Amino acid sequence: MNLKLWIVILITIAVTAVFLLPFCGFMYQCGCTFLWSGGADGCNIHQADMVHCPWCVKRSPVLMALPFLGIFAGQGFSIYYFKRKYKSGPLKLIVVGLLVFLVLGVLSGYIFKLMDGYPHFF
Repeated sequence: MNLKLWIVILITIAVTAVFLLPFCGFMYQCGCTFLWSGGADGCNIHQADMVHCPWCVKRSPVLMALPFLGIFAGQGFSIYYFKRKYKSGPLKLIVVGLLVFLVLGVLSGYIFKLMDGYPHFF
């Protein structure tokens, strides 16, 4: 893989990392927001008397990292695939990576919602 493709993948993952907590807050209505606005400080995991956010709840490190690693891996694979198959430029590849974030984020979010019986989902 060439350096330009790695840069596209890193940019996509960086943008995803910035929007991961706000996406969590939007999806689960748990209180998560941008890192510069408190991040997970307002998440319901800090309140004892309610059901906790499925992405933020303390569980095994492997299970906690699974949705995020899956999203990042899916982004990298999709960007690589689209570059090879369609000879897409950097901007299109970043858009592909961000769309993968949305699709895999919703999919993994729904799976974790079902696993925990969480009452909110969008």
